[in-house]
Amino acid sequence: MGRKEEVLVVDDNKIMRDALRGFLETEGYSVLTCEDGLSALKLSKEKQFEIVLTDFQMPEMNGDEMIKQLREDQPETFIIGFSIGNKEQTFLDAGANRFLKKEQLLADLVPLLENRNC
Repeated sequence: MGRKEEVLVVDDNKIMRDALRGFLETEGYSVLTCEDGLSALKLSKEKQFEIVLTDFQMPEMNGDEMIKQLREDQPETFIIGFSIGNKEQTFLDAGANRFLKKEQLLADLVPLLENRNC
């Protein structure tokens, strides 16, 4: 097995962060989490991520605002936005590569990550 890809999960809901971390770690990814966009941006100044998953609605800074700033420092990062509501166009306009509905996130995430370069 090759090197584990670095994933950053950003969500203000601890249960969701922990669930995504556990799920991705069992799939072989190295995962860090942040509870909001500001802490994610601070961490991204110190560390390069191959993949970032972010929720939309969070305190201080929504996911789309975070993505716009993250893109400046990490243009090659594969970014997935997720939300309960239909925020696909908002995420894509901000610079996300893909959007997933939160209720389908666990079912759709690994196939998306495995085929993202196709």
